[in-house]
Amino acid sequence: MAYIEDKTEKQTGNPVSKHVFFVILSAAVLAGSMLFFAQDWKDELPTILFIVLVIAVLIVFVSRKANPLGWKKILNKNEFNAIKSFEKDVTRKLSQLDDAYFIFSNFSFELFNVDHLIVSKNGMFVVSRVHHTERLQILSNALFAGENSLEALTDRTWRLCHLINIIIRKGFKGLEIMPVPILVVPDTHAGAMTEFNGIAITTIEDLNDTIDGKLAFPIDREHAEGFAFYMKKMYM
Repeated sequence: MAYIEDKTEKQTGNPVSKHVFFVILSAAVLAGSMLFFAQDWKDELPTILFIVLVIAVLIVFVSRKANPLGWKKILNKNEFNAIKSFEKDVTRKLSQLDDAYFIFSNFSFELFNVDHLIVSKNGMFVVSRVHHTERLQILSNALFAGENSLEALTDRTWRLCHLINIIIRKGFKGLEIMPVPILVVPDTHAGAMTEFNGIAITTIEDLNDTIDGKLAFPIDREHAEGFAFYMKKMYM
């Protein structure tokens, strides 16, 4: 059974509530301080409110980048439930890999949200989830599931692979390992599309065979375990 570390609860629970409270508290303190020191608070009120609003928006933006699933839970309960159901199915499938695999799920990595990072002597893989059941299609060189654009997801998946590659090179004296990007989709997409822009596309049913067979590539076990321990210590 694969070794799994999952930060789902931290992503969907207290951190978002704390961020919302921090936004409200910061806005109140900042507005109160500026009004207290204002020479004519009535004339300066619009400027003060604008500054407070900009700062609040920036805080919320960073929070949503770091905890997208937590904000989805607040803003769109139905989609959140669909995402969670699909996430459980993917995690259940990945757990069937053998104990040579380290799987890190639902964590923030340098402000990027990571669905699954898989590290083993059989390769490194960045797996992003696509819970949409609508037909996959390419429009204007971008991947869509029905009318839902997956461009941001595919861009993020590739950027994560390159960022991890940079960290490995710096931490392991120039070692060159590029993680393989994968999109995992519902089984209803079986046989529809297997690749987009260098990103492998696989169903849940075929996910483990894709990782353990089709896309596997050898890595020195010591390097794989060293990087896995580094990720656990720094980000989990």
